[in-house]
Parts: sequence; structure tokens; C-alpha cells
Amino acid sequence: MIKKEKNQKRHVPDISYAFTHSVRSPKKSVLKIIDETKESLDVAMFLFTESDIAECIYRASKKGVRVRVISDRLQTERNPRQSANLARFLEAGIPVKINTHDGNMHLKMMISDNKRITAGSYNYTYSAEQKNDEVFMVINDPSLAADWKKHFDNMWNDARRFADYSPTTEKTA
Repeated sequence: MIKKEKNQKRHVPDISYAFTHSVRSPKKSVLKIIDETKESLDVAMFLFTESDIAECIYRASKKGVRVRVISDRLQTERNPRQSANLARFLEAGIPVKINTHDGNMHLKMMISDNKRITAGSYNYTYSAEQKNDEVFMVINDPSLAADWKKHFDNMWNDARRFADYSPTTEKTA
């Protein structure tokens, strides 16, 4: 049994959340986090068709935020809005990767300035905000963010499972 010192406090991360169809909007939370990002933004998003969020990421890159995006190959091949958003990112100089492995890149996460992370069931889509039952969580914790960034970096650097996206990649992959 591990003995805990009397004065030793357990670290509890600062967590907030928003459910769709409630008083807190996940989309507003996403936009606020992106707007508040100063240095780096890593996004792994399965489905990415929401134009307001894409525009906000585009603006962040234009103000000097280093942005990287990973998304799902099949969703990109099948959804013209998603492929258009990713192509716009490329035009802005934002690097984008898609999975090349058999499974889905099903994550829905963002890492802002290596100190704030988001997760949940919430894709960046109109349906996620307006139709579906979704949850979006925000965790403010630099040590957790460092762990999540390691995972994102591993995916980013895994040339066997992920490839640079270009609009011609999806047609030949």
C-alpha cells in the first residue's frame, strides 16, 4: 500500500465541458480556444466540414500560430466540404496529413499552446452542433497536454500510417 503524505495534494486538472442542445455550445468553445491560441495548434479531427471552425483555424495560421491538422482519409475522399477545408489549409501553408492505414483516424482532439487539450465525441460539423448528441471537453493541464502532444507527434511522424495530404492524394490513395 502506498502511503500518502499529509501535505501532499493530488493534482486535479481544470476540466470544463459542453453538451450539444444545452446552454453551452461546443462550437463556441472551439472557436474561443482557437482564437486564444498564440503559438501552436495541433488538430486531429475525423470529420471536418464546419466552415466557421475552418475559417478560425485559417485566421490563426495567418496571425502566426503554427497549425498542423490530421484527418481521416475516407471522410476526406467522400466529403467535398472536408476536402475543400483541407485544401484551403494547404493553400494557407498549414500542413495536413491523412491516415493511410486500414482503420479510421477517428480522434476528435485539439492541443492548444501545449497546455490546453480538447476531446470528446464532437466532430467539427454542422450536424455535431445542431443535430447530434455530443460532448466536448476542455482540459487545461500542461502535463497532460505534453502527453497528448507526444501522441500527436508520433502520429505526425509515422510515415507508414499517415501521409501528407494533397487534393490529388485522395484520388490515388
